[in-house]
Amino acid sequence: LMARFVNRLYLSSQICKPASHISQEAYKYGLVGKSPQTAIVASSILIVAWLLDVEAKPTFTHVATIAKEPEATVRAAYKNMHQHISRLLPTYFTSQACFDNGLPLESLPKP
Repeated sequence: LMARFVNRLYLSSQICKPASHISQEAYKYGLVGKSPQTAIVASSILIVAWLLDVEAKPTFTHVATIAKEPEATVRAAYKNMHQHISRLLPTYFTSQACFDNGLPLESLPKP
């Protein structure tokens, strides 16, 4: 599911591993509420793509279309996860060079 969504968004496969981790952690911490799995996966991809500062950042509309979910559903999942992003990210991801010179968490889209 993750790889298929990333591929359909024309993003690098390097997004899959940290996005999968974020999705798993969101379930682990009970942050998903009643959101469908596809909305959680779409939100996780959006988060990682923005943090890695990919050239063509996906929008909520794009990830919702790929996930075949209403945009409002993806936004709701993202909103539930947004305030907890720092604890959802894998440790290997937060220590990457992209965070040494890269975008802070505040650069993510507002929920």
